[in-house]
Amino acid sequence: MAGLTIARLRFSPGLLALGGLCTVMTLAILLALFHLGGLASTETNRATTQGQRAIIDPVSGEVTLAEPGKKLLTKATTGFDVATEEESRKARIAADTTQVASTGERLPEGLPVLRTTPLSTKLPETNNPLASLVPAPAPEISEQVEGLVLPRRGDGPDETPALIYARHFKAEPGQHRLSIVISGAGISAQSIPLIMALPKDVTVAFSPYALDVTTQINTLRSAGYEVWSDLPAMTARFPQDDPGPLGLVATLPKEELIRRLHTVMGVMIGSVGMILPDHEVLTAKHAVFSALSAEIDARGLALLSAQSAQVNNDGIRHADAILDPIPDETAIKAALAVLNASIATQEHLIVVTSARPQTLVLLQRWFKEHPLETPAVLAPLSAQFPGRTPPPPVEEPTSGGHGGSKEESSGGHH
Repeated sequence: MAGLTIARLRFSPGLLALGGLCTVMTLAILLALFHLGGLASTETNRATTQGQRAIIDPVSGEVTLAEPGKKLLTKATTGFDVATEEESRKARIAADTTQVASTGERLPEGLPVLRTTPLSTKLPETNNPLASLVPAPAPEISEQVEGLVLPRRGDGPDETPALIYARHFKAEPGQHRLSIVISGAGISAQSIPLIMALPKDVTVAFSPYALDVTTQINTLRSAGYEVWSDLPAMTARFPQDDPGPLGLVATLPKEELIRRLHTVMGVMIGSVGMILPDHEVLTAKHAVFSALSAEIDARGLALLSAQSAQVNNDGIRHADAILDPIPDETAIKAALAVLNASIATQEHLIVVTSARPQTLVLLQRWFKEHPLETPAVLAPLSAQFPGRTPPPPVEEPTSGGHGGSKEESSGGHH
């Protein structure tokens, strides 16, 4: 009966085809797994025989290689520069408190510390008290406001940050004053040694976003350079061009604008004045800008806009040119050639440039190959601002005034 029952069963052709396909796929998977299981061994043998295999000892840092045609390992002719045991111990201690910025994970332990050359060196040392400017903060022109040390006007007519923190400049009749302002200093630490290779009458404007900006400002001022502050502000390219968390944006409330302004002043103590960026639009928004400029003036600071303008008014000067709006060597050299001709005919010329290393190197070369000829002189930016006569006391008569302009006597604190 069993045989008869089996003989009567009907087999579907589709079922038979599906079973065959499953069998083939199973065999293929098994074959692939078998091949992969021996792949590592095969590749290792091939790399060894062709001399492409290297082994690094994680403790000593020693590198060994396999010679072609041999399986014996031989020492490589060169190896890593591995730290000593004591250096490794100190590095591991430091690693306990060091986080990897991208992942937040701790640095791996037990690995040798390889010596590497940093991208930039430490700030140059300055030990020339004769060149140093007045240390900041100077008590007679400083005050503490909500935890910040801010500049202020002092009691005397000449006690302002714009005068006391300035680099001394001896003005002579008939001079053609050229002021070169390096903006954005401090963002790249590599720019500082390049700046310090330039003449001392170059003016340096630091970004408030620079790392350890207070130390960098003190270093430059100790070397005798006049320092200003870059003031982050909205430009014609806003909002694509974001001025950052300290940026002055016209739509912000007045209280927030003043808070941001004070924060920049606090971290940039020792500055002669503040510089608005190229393409800025704040000066055109009078309702907003009047409050900011009044606060800057009330604290005794000067103000420059890198945006060129036909007329300098409202207590603000405008730059005459931007040296490197296009970071191209040919364009920068052409701008420097124009500068040579311009200073021969203009009595006052303010040129703003970036702190890009490429620009600074070209500027160094220009100073060496094209020294200024009389009557042209290189002058700090403060020399381009006329001295301001303070208002007379209330009890004194206002007739008669206080004499002429103090422009020719502008300079530093003595």
